Amino acid sequence: MGSLSELLLFATRNRILALVILLVITGILASGLPNLKIDTRLELMLDRDGPKYQLYQEVIKEFGSDNTTVFFIRDPNLFTPEKLEILQSMVDDIDALEPVEKVDSLFNLTSIRDRDGWLESKIVLDVVPFDQAEADQALADALYSPLLRGNIVGERGDVTALTVTVRPPLPSEKDLNGSTFKSFEEIIDRYSPDFEELFHTGNLRVGNDLREYLISDIVTLGPVAVIVLFLVIALLLRSPTMSLLPVFTSVLSTVWTFGFMGYIDIPVNLLTAILPVLLMVIGATEDIHLSSAFIESFDEHEVTDRNGAVEYMAHHMATAVIITTITTSIGFASNMLSNLEIIQHFATIASFGILANAVVTFLSVPPLLLHLGPSPEKQQPASDIEPRRPAFDLLQPIADFCVKYLHDTTSKHPVWVATGTLALIVASGVILLDVSVNTDPMTFFPEDSEIIEHTDTITENLSGVLNFFVTVQAHETGAFLDPENLKRLDELVRYINDGGVFDRAMAHTEHLSLVNQELNNGDPLYYRPPDTPDLVEQYLMFFQRSDIESFVNSDASTANIVVRYSIYGSEEALKEVAILEKTANEIFGPGMTVNILGKYALVNDASRQLVSNEIKAVAIIVLVIFFMMWMLYGSWRAGLVSLMPNLIPIIFTFSIMVIAGIEVNPATAMVASIVIGIAIDDTTHLLTRFNTECRKSEDMTLVIHNAVKAEAIPVIVSSLALGAGFLVLMASQFTITRDFGFLAAVAMMLALLTEFIVTPLLLRNLWAVSIWDMMSVKLPMDLLKQSPVFADMSRFQIKKLVLLSVDRSGKASEAITSERDIGEEMYVIISGRVSMRYENSDHGSEIVYRGVGDVVGEVIFIDGEMRTTTVTVEEDVHLLVLDHQLVATRLRHLPYIAAKLNQNMANSLGHGLT
Repeated sequence: MGSLSELLLFATRNRILALVILLVITGILASGLPNLKIDTRLELMLDRDGPKYQLYQEVIKEFGSDNTTVFFIRDPNLFTPEKLEILQSMVDDIDALEPVEKVDSLFNLTSIRDRDGWLESKIVLDVVPFDQAEADQALADALYSPLLRGNIVGERGDVTALTVTVRPPLPSEKDLNGSTFKSFEEIIDRYSPDFEELFHTGNLRVGNDLREYLISDIVTLGPVAVIVLFLVIALLLRSPTMSLLPVFTSVLSTVWTFGFMGYIDIPVNLLTAILPVLLMVIGATEDIHLSSAFIESFDEHEVTDRNGAVEYMAHHMATAVIITTITTSIGFASNMLSNLEIIQHFATIASFGILANAVVTFLSVPPLLLHLGPSPEKQQPASDIEPRRPAFDLLQPIADFCVKYLHDTTSKHPVWVATGTLALIVASGVILLDVSVNTDPMTFFPEDSEIIEHTDTITENLSGVLNFFVTVQAHETGAFLDPENLKRLDELVRYINDGGVFDRAMAHTEHLSLVNQELNNGDPLYYRPPDTPDLVEQYLMFFQRSDIESFVNSDASTANIVVRYSIYGSEEALKEVAILEKTANEIFGPGMTVNILGKYALVNDASRQLVSNEIKAVAIIVLVIFFMMWMLYGSWRAGLVSLMPNLIPIIFTFSIMVIAGIEVNPATAMVASIVIGIAIDDTTHLLTRFNTECRKSEDMTLVIHNAVKAEAIPVIVSSLALGAGFLVLMASQFTITRDFGFLAAVAMMLALLTEFIVTPLLLRNLWAVSIWDMMSVKLPMDLLKQSPVFADMSRFQIKKLVLLSVDRSGKASEAITSERDIGEEMYVIISGRVSMRYENSDHGSEIVYRGVGDVVGEVIFIDGEMRTTTVTVEEDVHLLVLDHQLVATRLRHLPYIAAKLNQNMANSLGHGLT
């Protein structure tokens, strides 16, 4: 492999330098680890460059932040002077926190009620009740108000809620949410003994619990992956040394990757947290292929020591390892086009991690194998027929089964295999029509998690914790003091509250309706906005500005409806929001602008982009792999052969995802592009091996069989190791990580099947030579250009013809052909010398010598008759075997070279006859 193999051999030839490079890079990057941060903010899952996000920023400036936390308090004696005094103290402590914008509670919300013809407007609990009678009256007032009942206070009077709004963090306050959450926890700890039940949940709780689960995953999954990977490889290959190699390379590359994250200020998030496991399982595949080639080298008679084994490994693995490193890195990097920062971060760091792992592998694995690899004595053939490789004893029966039944049997029925595969693809395509998408962070938690239980408790007793805004912009000052517009707004609020989909909708029309009802003797029929502008202005005077500032802006040109809900899952939420938006537009007409905004609404809205972003990512990796293989092998067919076996498992995997009820989420959305980038590894190794085997035989069935057989064990080991590694992710606390691990493992197993069934079928019509082979093959070009076979051919064409032909080697005194043999092949001498013995009736035997560039048997190439000479090797030779089968098959897509070869042979024969 020329210069490419030199990359793998660099560390063995410069061991001290390689060690110094490893230590220096490790020291530099490890110093970035202290700067590493954890970020679980929901903002990472928002499209912050989109127009909706900009509108959202404007809305929260106008109406206040939607970064809310709900404190839930339950106690059978809640409405007693003693408990309410403690509650007020807790409210004061919360309100005193600097980041808190406001606390909505019984202690600052207004109660409107008709008392004997007088309208009473007051704070529900402006002071702590003096006695139980006052406490009972405060409860009655709270339960009477539709603004408070079921929202701030429970129907039975034993629960209440505090809705705390936290201001958005400044650019310099990256940990504001974390520090505020800790303050909330301290308050919870302080007051929990005073109430039967006390907890809080909301945006800050979601971020904190995500952080805790994430830390738990990092602490747990990494070590588990190390153990699983070590045991799997040790069990399959029966070699502790080879089991330690991927552990070493992955741990070191993880240190590099996380240190790099600290340097460029990319935090650990829900996706980047799984990188140690990914680097471990992906990096293991190359270590397995390298180690397999190292052991395989001992089957070659000339390889008798570890130095020779490393040379053999470098020569046979360099191209495939470098190609797969590039494709895998591109597979991850293709996700950088995503609009979501969480995926952009993951794509950037994962692609760096793959490259880092490759560097670590190149600098450490060859020298480690040189000193710690299996010894040649233990791997020597037990006989001349079957090689004995103890490291592979356990896997050999599995490999034999895969070769015999998955490959050999199916290869006899190519039409049935192709038809069946196509049918499965069509069926999978139909199933994929039902795919669902989800970015709701609440669904990332297990169903039995405490945060889900607490959120459900609040929903059951009060209204939902999650919220969004419905803003209606009239583009006219005072529009939402106009009774007609207020009636429309009230119609929309009633639609939401009566629809049974969302938990609670609030607008300033609710406040006006309550006053209108109470001024009409509490008659529920009057629970509607007033009919005249004068009454609207008068009714608003009953409230403080703080009561309605979240619902209408200062010039009354824009109204805001705050909607609380408890729908888990983006698809259902988006479906209901779309219906709501359509209804709102129908109510207000084209003259007003309706927007549905909010942090959770934008998170759910981001799910619309997941599928389109993944399609883009897959398209990029597909195109890159296709054109890279095309350029590498000079044939577009090589691009298709590389892609098809890896696209098919993805289609099948996503259909299984739909059947299993797994949704497309920020993690599973990347399965396709990532798995394609990984699975191409085995295909590339098989393709490289196929090219090598093509030079040993003309029998295509035998060539493919030998290529599959040679690569069976490393393909099986790497696939099983990858599958086991991905399954480790199912131990995660997060549902999205579990889903990712399951689907990736399924995809790897399906890819294993396609490597034995589909890839060999595609190889039957592929004749290609890699550019690296062209660059690295060493030929005596000056002598070959003088050969009649290569007359008028360029150096490129000569190399192409040589590499597409079958090789044959001969030892001194070995007979290449015998007189009177029937044959079709002619031979071009690439190196060495032969003698040709003719039987002449006049002079007896005549011997002629041939050297580099000379042709033997050109007449046989033309007419395929009986040979008239015996050819014997004088000096060890390397021969190029040419026949009509070569022209008909391997040169079919190179018509110029085929025509020139036939012309040259005809000219050569013609000159010989004249």
